[in-house]
Amino acid sequence: MERNTLMATVYPKLKEYCREKHGLEFQVVDMRWGVRDEATDDHMTTELCMKEIENCQRLSMGPNFVVFLGQKYGYRPIPTYILASELAQFREVLLTMGQEVILLDTWYKKDSNAVPPICILQPISSILVNFNNKRVPKLQQEDQAKWWDTLDRMQKLLRKAATTLYSQGQLDFDSMHNYLMSVTEREVINGLLKVRNTKNHVLAYVRYINNINLQNLRRAGLFIDIANRALDAEAVRLLANLRDERLPAKIEPSNLMRYTVEWIGRDGLGNDTHDEYLQNFISHFYRNIARLVDRAMRKEDSSPQGQIVTEILQHLHACNNSVKVFYGRENDLEKVRRYILGPSIQPLTLFGAGGCGKTSLLAKSASLIVTWLSEFLENGHGGSNPPPDTRRRGSNINGQGEGQANRKGGDTDRSESGKGDSQNDIGTTWKEEVVSCTDSGRTSPLQGTTPGTQSRRSSRTSATLSRQESEDLASSNSSRRQSSSGVFSPVSTVTDGQSSHRGSIALSTPIQEHIDPEPASPSVNKINKPIKPVLIMRYLGTTPDSSAITPMLISLCQQISYNYMVPFDAIPDDLVPLTAYFKQLLALATREQPLLVFLDSVDQIGGAQDANKMAWLPTRLPPHCKIVVSCVYEPENPEISKDCQTLRRMIDDEDNFIHVLALGEELASQVIRHWMRNSHRDLTNYQWRVVSNAIARCSLPIFVKLVFAEICRWKSYSRAQETHLASNVMDSIMMLFERIEIQHGRILVFHALAYITASKSGLSETELEDLLSLDDRVLDDVYQYHMPPVRRIPPLLWTRIRNDLPNYLSEREADGVSVLNWYHRQFKEAAKERYFKNQNLANYFHSSIAEYFMGTWGGGNPKPFKYTEIQRMRFNLAEKEGEADRKVPLQPLVFVGKDGKVSRYNLRKFGELPYHLVRARRLDDLFHNVLFHYQWLHAKLSSCPLQAVLSDFEDTCNNLEDREISRFDSTLHAQLVFALKTYKTITCITTSFK
Repeated sequence: MERNTLMATVYPKLKEYCREKHGLEFQVVDMRWGVRDEATDDHMTTELCMKEIENCQRLSMGPNFVVFLGQKYGYRPIPTYILASELAQFREVLLTMGQEVILLDTWYKKDSNAVPPICILQPISSILVNFNNKRVPKLQQEDQAKWWDTLDRMQKLLRKAATTLYSQGQLDFDSMHNYLMSVTEREVINGLLKVRNTKNHVLAYVRYINNINLQNLRRAGLFIDIANRALDAEAVRLLANLRDERLPAKIEPSNLMRYTVEWIGRDGLGNDTHDEYLQNFISHFYRNIARLVDRAMRKEDSSPQGQIVTEILQHLHACNNSVKVFYGRENDLEKVRRYILGPSIQPLTLFGAGGCGKTSLLAKSASLIVTWLSEFLENGHGGSNPPPDTRRRGSNINGQGEGQANRKGGDTDRSESGKGDSQNDIGTTWKEEVVSCTDSGRTSPLQGTTPGTQSRRSSRTSATLSRQESEDLASSNSSRRQSSSGVFSPVSTVTDGQSSHRGSIALSTPIQEHIDPEPASPSVNKINKPIKPVLIMRYLGTTPDSSAITPMLISLCQQISYNYMVPFDAIPDDLVPLTAYFKQLLALATREQPLLVFLDSVDQIGGAQDANKMAWLPTRLPPHCKIVVSCVYEPENPEISKDCQTLRRMIDDEDNFIHVLALGEELASQVIRHWMRNSHRDLTNYQWRVVSNAIARCSLPIFVKLVFAEICRWKSYSRAQETHLASNVMDSIMMLFERIEIQHGRILVFHALAYITASKSGLSETELEDLLSLDDRVLDDVYQYHMPPVRRIPPLLWTRIRNDLPNYLSEREADGVSVLNWYHRQFKEAAKERYFKNQNLANYFHSSIAEYFMGTWGGGNPKPFKYTEIQRMRFNLAEKEGEADRKVPLQPLVFVGKDGKVSRYNLRKFGELPYHLVRARRLDDLFHNVLFHYQWLHAKLSSCPLQAVLSDFEDTCNNLEDREISRFDSTLHAQLVFALKTYKTITCITTSFK
């Protein structure tokens, strides 16, 4: 009753409140709502619940856990995994007691691939084959009844063995209690009892019902624990200990609310009989969730320096993830080390096929900077000096000479010789002038992280620190900005993803005054100064501010300016002066504060014509500055290799190109075995042969990762037909998609992944749940056998899908919101190949997203739907159609505060809507509501850079062939740019082009 009321009335209001007042996303993770049966076939629900609690704690800005306790202890599942040694003890003690253990032997299978071996509870349908057979309800009911009887018998056996071993001193209390505990208690332990700060993050509600009618056991069983047609005394004792002792002792008293209600009538509780209680409850819930969110937001650092943190944390999180799984590549790392410490004055390029490991190599190199510099200084010469400058110039990407005269493109600031000088030999300079390398920087506070049962903001990836660490660092950041160092360590370099702090100051801003003059000779003071390198890391294309040239350069300029204490307002807005300004900022690097920039996937960046796409990259670097980039190169695919060819024409030193190759069979095997050891997994001899055959055909790192993820699922008892691998990347991804579709339902998986693939910059989980809740093709499949109280998708369904795609969907920030998108280009290509073969389907998904961001069904506007034939028959429905409020939000251009003033802009709408209207071919909506709509243009220009508005027009021109589009000739485009810059003739534009 309470859950349905919250879902129907309170959560939509909290979503609106958080979004309009704070720009937060409020996401509810209720793993029980919409789930009719607590027993799932694979027994994974409990584990998923614990993971979601951890996610909410990791991401929360304010409340992250709300507990509802009554008089029912709840479902007590048996463990999914038991150590083989522990189960052997259980068997032994049960046999000694004269108990049968055949039931345990039937349902638990030993998996020797786990290290140490474990016994795994088998899927219910693997033994009771009709457990999920909804098409034959009678057979399903029979098997479900058999399962509940089997579960009851196994519970008694395991509890008897556990308590006996505990009394004998052979099992500790926690291990014993693991067999008695309910899912609810496990959730309270992880969400509340283990939490250090409950005041700001946790709420608890306790409800008592007087005079429960035990004559109607079926109804009473919903509110109390029943065993053998009587009250379960053990469950009552366990619940009382949790609810009345441990909970009050831990939680902040002001965050605990108790209610007492009466059992009324046959049903006991109901909306009509307990309306006053429900109104008090939902009012208290709303006020207190809002209170905790407001409290958290008051602590947020909203200064420009505080806003910088979001982007850096995303890229550092991506870097950390890549480094964790890195193995080998010593020769390539040595080449990067020599570049960093050597005299080169041009950027270094890592190139190779998609999925060859460029990203991981770049990340590992960045993570080793401090180590390399420390070793170099400690050894006096770094172990070995960089090799003499014997580089050949004028070679193409394959190392074959082109000749100096044939080079095209490039930059006007390229050196004549392409050789370095002693000033740019970072290693040598530091050896001569610095005694020690210290890590004296501090990390900025983790701002803008987000709730799970609550408000989600910024990015999930920003949660590389715990919430408490983030709070502790907030004061550190404040004091740091008052200091004079302005320097961060390589591991915690500050970066900026915001693009709002942009000035229009002329390019003649005296940046030179911030550059330290180079002394003729080192002084004593210089020698004793610690080195504090500035490391900038970007995974281009993974965030909005790293996906196009202009916002990317602005972000880089902000980070450099922050570290070298240059005002942000000097950063230009237009690309040409911005490019020049960026190159000027690089000259701020000094001996004591050198600058190292790592840019992954420069081919993924957009926002310029192909001929000028790389013009922003300097080809001659100032002293004490190094730039490392990566780029895709596949000889058989000239189209995706053209950016690499452009780089080759710009940078004439072939030693500044490292060809990153596939791992090779031997190294791939070593990597997989290394990962398996770290995961405490092994394989049978036959399974290892299957792996060897696969990596003999393909040893690209992305393929090796896919192989590893698949074989981690293999058990020692898996059949041969269950342990096969594909021979290439695309087939491996398709196998993954097919397995998930079979496991979770083809329509649900198809549409969920299609929406993510169709999105421009990704979708937040709230947006994805809303889209699935508006998609009647999905809901008709999910609810074909029952009627939901609220016509929305149960959150558990998407959580289960996401859990099977842990490393393939990345979380990043887009328009101030944490969104999901494909981690790697190959996954997006495979998803397009699988789900967008039919152009009509592609239009359907783009149109659905467009409708969502237009707010067509938001704000309580009910959407019509048709009942399925099964529903009409099962529930005796005379009507063929119905309509339901899907509880999705409105999508205004601006959010207005109580004072009537604009509080914030709908950046998600500005970013996604034009993109989808173009691809859905909804020209009327595109022209009248976006391109030539005065309020749209004014609002977007007020909150986004000019280039973002122009990009909408460019995207339209590039993707549509329409007689109205042909009116955008070059002259008109120039006039449009002038008009949008001045704001003065927007009305003329919007009227004359309709």
